[in-house]
Amino acid sequence: YVVPYANIGLCYGYLHRYDSAILYVQKAVMVDPSYNLSYEYLANIYNSTGVSDSAGKYEAIARQADPGFSMGRF
Repeated sequence: YVVPYANIGLCYGYLHRYDSAILYVQKAVMVDPSYNLSYEYLANIYNSTGVSDSAGKYEAIARQADPGFSMGRF
């Protein structure tokens, strides 16, 4: 279930429905904490909302698994 939750969150992010995006991606993290894309999505979502503390937290987690990760925005 991790991929569907993460992808639904990603879709909500593209629609700028950030509260729903965060909810679904956090569900993905709960299902499989090792699925790195979830942390990348959370970093980008929080970056888009301007919540830099949370964006930085999830960016750091994402970079541990993928040093080439570059934070973006929706």
